[in-house]
Amino acid sequence: MKLHEATSLMHHVPKVEIHVHLEGATDAETVWAMAQRNGIALPASSLQDWKDHYRFRDFEHFIEIYGLATSVMRRPEDWSFMVERFLFGQAQQNIVYTEVFL
Repeated sequence: MKLHEATSLMHHVPKVEIHVHLEGATDAETVWAMAQRNGIALPASSLQDWKDHYRFRDFEHFIEIYGLATSVMRRPEDWSFMVERFLFGQAQQNIVYTEVFL
């Protein structure tokens, strides 16, 4: 089986994801959108710069990003937006069951 065939097969296999911390699993685009909506500056001048910065280099960098990501969550609407985006991503990966923690 070739790599692209295996990748396609794995995409279609139903999956579960256990013990996911929502704030740590939120993608760069979602954090950027909440920051823009709430008028909070991030250490990037564009979404692409933010995506580049959002790639975790090590655990210390992950903690930095986690702090920045949680700092933009200000309103109840931010949490519902984050949950909707997270669940959409799970569905795209055919994750049919997920245990999410806050």
